[in-house]
Amino acid sequence: MGTASMLMIFSDNAYNFTNFSYETKVCRTNTCSNTAMRAPGALNGIFISESVLEHVAYNLHMDPNTVRELNFYQNGNATPYGTILQDVTMQSVWATCKTQSNFDQKVKMCAAFNAANRFRKRGVRMVPVKYGLGAPDYFNGVLLNVMMDDGTVMVHHS
Repeated sequence: MGTASMLMIFSDNAYNFTNFSYETKVCRTNTCSNTAMRAPGALNGIFISESVLEHVAYNLHMDPNTVRELNFYQNGNATPYGTILQDVTMQSVWATCKTQSNFDQKVKMCAAFNAANRFRKRGVRMVPVKYGLGAPDYFNGVLLNVMMDDGTVMVHHS
């Protein structure tokens, strides 16, 4: 599966965008590809959906996380490529991560720091990712990776 295909498959990320459409164009260059990684194009697709979501939130003067939560996939929603989603736990996982990480307190701390500092700024973000694991009807359970020295956590659930 090529980069363009992966980009299209992941461009919905964790959101039920009912009127979101996309098109990719592949071009040939005189340089070799520099995508020695798994799932080339997946991060690009996720970046696109997050950029769209941030743009919508900014223009509606809403908190991006509120827009995220309003657009999460629900049980029974269909992805752009026709998969009907079952056992969607995004809302509960999101709420648990937000609560256990004291996310709202961290947002307030960043806002206070930014108000007190003219040139140095801080920020904090939560970003969901819908990434298929395994094959349909094959349940892998949960995989939890604590990555990097900063305590970044990835939760895989199927």
